[in-house]
Amino acid sequence: MDDAPLFLPRPEADRLLDALRDAGYGRVRGPVARDGTVVLAPIQNWDDLPAGLRDEQAPGHYRLAPGEDPCCFAWANGPQALKPLTFAPREVLWRARRDADGGLHFQPADPSPEPCAVIGAQPCDLAALELQERHFLHAYYGLC
Repeated sequence: MDDAPLFLPRPEADRLLDALRDAGYGRVRGPVARDGTVVLAPIQNWDDLPAGLRDEQAPGHYRLAPGEDPCCFAWANGPQALKPLTFAPREVLWRARRDADGGLHFQPADPSPEPCAVIGAQPCDLAALELQERHFLHAYYGLC
């Protein structure tokens, strides 16, 4: 297998996002400049990415600044990790409805979230995701 990096020309990048959606990934997230930082948010097209921005960091200091090139991924991790996208902090376990006689009827919730694709995940986020996966596959959690 060839380990040479691959390059996707910017005019073709939206085709990648379309292919992800066509493959069933209803949620496509990527880095977006918001409130002076870079967060993972829904993206519709490549223009949503923080092209031409870089971050400046020092002790007690963080800000986005214009970069010298139009790179879309020239920033370090912002205040958000991948975990909320893969392991929701809140989840509906069941729903209840009351019938006309006052009785309660419980219905299980669908635990299957819509598949999510993330563009621009940082290597440290991927390492954390791998660690999370190892923990949840442990017999203690009953998944093995």
